[in-house]
Amino acid sequence: MSSITFIGTGNMARTIGTLAMAGGNTVEVMGRDQSKADDLAKALGGGTTTGKWGAVPAGDIVITALLYAAVVPVVTEYGDVFMAGDNAQAKAGVAAFIESLGLRPLDVGGLKMAHWLEGAGVVTAGLAGNGVGHWDFALGVNEFTG
Repeated sequence: MSSITFIGTGNMARTIGTLAMAGGNTVEVMGRDQSKADDLAKALGGGTTTGKWGAVPAGDIVITALLYAAVVPVVTEYGDVFMAGDNAQAKAGVAAFIESLGLRPLDVGGLKMAHWLEGAGVVTAGLAGNGVGHWDFALGVNEFTG
């Protein structure tokens, strides 16, 4: 399986971290508040470790599990920890991780599609606050054959 680092200690890190552990992945948690990171690692169990804020994440896959306003400052702080590209091997690793969560990875193409994927998050937030009225839903894809 994969080694995953979550930067963040909130609900997103807890939810995806729980799925990651259940999928047999190695998990590291990093947060500005070390006690929150320690508490989340303990709650996730299974040998989840904590990293020191500002250190290089141990995970092969790094997930910024942060509220929107906190993402840019964290990416700026970590600088070269982060990389994006059109690397087929990296995409295969992320796809394997997503499958370990019990989810179906869908490759929408190259890096140029990242902008559109971010828009899907905006649509989700809009649906949660308006059309659906809660966060207990998911966007999905139905394949029609025939």
